[in-house]
Amino acid sequence: MANVLNVGEYGELAIVDLGEDVSANTNSIAFKDPSGEETIKSAVVGVANYTSSIGTLLASEYITYTIETGLIDSAGRWYLRAISEGGGKKSKTNWLPFDVKA
Repeated sequence: MANVLNVGEYGELAIVDLGEDVSANTNSIAFKDPSGEETIKSAVVGVANYTSSIGTLLASEYITYTIETGLIDSAGRWYLRAISEGGGKKSKTNWLPFDVKA
């Protein structure tokens, strides 16, 4: 995902690497807007390796969500993180920041 989005932007892909196989888990990405309100969206597991600016993410170890219309509705500092639950374990990544411009 771009480090900067615009209010109302959609279609951008949010990708979060979990560093372990999460293909059998229930996965989601939580978004936190500048006011602190959280919205959780279902995510899908990557099916092929993905090369990014930080390196290659291995298939089944990262999740994606395509940002839908209406989600990015205010300017400011936003955050996102992955949530993965399965095998008797629930894990969350640290919050990752991104900016939204008016």
